[in-house]
Amino acid sequence: MRVTYSVQSILEQELTLEQECYISKLWLPQKIQVQTDSDFDTTEVSTTQPMWVFYIGGERVSFNFSDVSSPHLLKLIKYCCTNLISTGRVLRSTEFTTIKECLLSVKLTFIEYQKKLELHSSNDNDRYFFDLKSLTRLLCQLEFPGFSLDNLEDLAFIPIPNHFNPFLKYQDIENSFPSALKSQISHSIVEKSKNVDAISTSELHDIVILGLCYFTGMRQIQLAKLAVNSFSIDTKNDTSELIRYSLEVPYAKQTKITSEKIKIALPMELGLIINEYIKRNSLEPNDRFIQFNTNLSSQINNALQRSLLSIQSNETQSAVAKREHILPRLTVVDFRHNVGHSLAMSGASADEIAYIMGHSSTIAAAHYIMATPELAMIKSKALGNNPVWQNMVNLLITGYTVEQSQWTGKTVSGTLGGELHIRVGGCDRVNEECHLAKVRSCYGCFYFRPFSELRKHRAVLRCVDKELIEIIDISEKSGNSRNPAIATLANIKLEVQMVINRLKGGGVDEESERQPK
Repeated sequence: MRVTYSVQSILEQELTLEQECYISKLWLPQKIQVQTDSDFDTTEVSTTQPMWVFYIGGERVSFNFSDVSSPHLLKLIKYCCTNLISTGRVLRSTEFTTIKECLLSVKLTFIEYQKKLELHSSNDNDRYFFDLKSLTRLLCQLEFPGFSLDNLEDLAFIPIPNHFNPFLKYQDIENSFPSALKSQISHSIVEKSKNVDAISTSELHDIVILGLCYFTGMRQIQLAKLAVNSFSIDTKNDTSELIRYSLEVPYAKQTKITSEKIKIALPMELGLIINEYIKRNSLEPNDRFIQFNTNLSSQINNALQRSLLSIQSNETQSAVAKREHILPRLTVVDFRHNVGHSLAMSGASADEIAYIMGHSSTIAAAHYIMATPELAMIKSKALGNNPVWQNMVNLLITGYTVEQSQWTGKTVSGTLGGELHIRVGGCDRVNEECHLAKVRSCYGCFYFRPFSELRKHRAVLRCVDKELIEIIDISEKSGNSRNPAIATLANIKLEVQMVINRLKGGGVDEESERQPK
């Protein structure tokens, strides 16, 4: 069992000069806001206060910083809390206590945190493990002195306790790479591919790195080895204008799996962006694809961070520019783990995963596969029974709701499930043309402004359910139970359900919404 004790009794640790210099360069926003869908919650506090108090869902959550004497440790604790909250999570008092006592008392090196995690991994009833792992992951992503990006690989293989609350396991995966962010990245790459001429050269460089990391999960060393002739067009149809691109992925290390070079397919949208990048930079077939200076790691991860900022809404970008919001930091390793889990969830074998990810053995691939069946069940249960969690994860993906009578911009109508859905919301997109399927793709777009009429969104949800049942039935009868269309429709259903939950949380009169207008 975990031993609890008062943080006030802890003797604060000494920081190294390098750690103090790192902390001094960090900046905190003046205010911090917890994302919630209720008008009755207290969600905003000043970061300069010695006590942060939130009222979330009828619960009072308080973070007490007044007993921390070291100004550097105080700033670090506040920064870590702010960074975690900025991902859309709601920190509870127990998680704050873990963050506080660890940063105050545990020597700030990955080795010490790894030992502590391994100690608690054998305790099935210990939530402390998941809270500590979240903090350790953040310190690695920030490259805090004593922690490195390479440590994220080691973090993934620490055994996870068989907790009595299995939802924590799903939450652990979701916190490392939120589903909402995956949808946001894929949508943004498709959107930018439709108008590549308008992308600046610097942004083009960053979005190419984002796309390659997201779709391939390559290591930094593999990105450095890429040549222009690694990319090729396999097929092209002039009638349909469909193009199939592929990439020969260089090895990160000597492989025992296959002697052939790894060749994987790339989405057409990413291929169009890569073509523009090659053309814009006048690259020859034998040229290095990505030019880099002395520090490849920093260049690639900074490019990822700039890309993640560029795909955010104008409101979020403005808040970051004004230092009112901290954007979560993702690294190359986070993208690799996402690809590994996605392959395992799709039924790939250990050899196939090792082949795609460039592993020298199947050990790492087996780790993903062993975690997958249980994780799939946990995820299904969590998404089906926890609408509050859906709100927390997806709140920022869709824009604010509006009244149809007050909306003067473009409206969204389209067919789904064999039915026509008229004016389900507004579109705040600046560009006139939208390449996405109307209604079907709108609920996962932050330009979408859903109208506050529950009956319309329930009609959309009913049609999504209809399509989902049909595609599952067809997939099972054809022997393709892992049809990717199932996951796509499941995500659409989640996005529509999220809007409905928000409208219900906002106090929309459900009885009146049942009557057609």
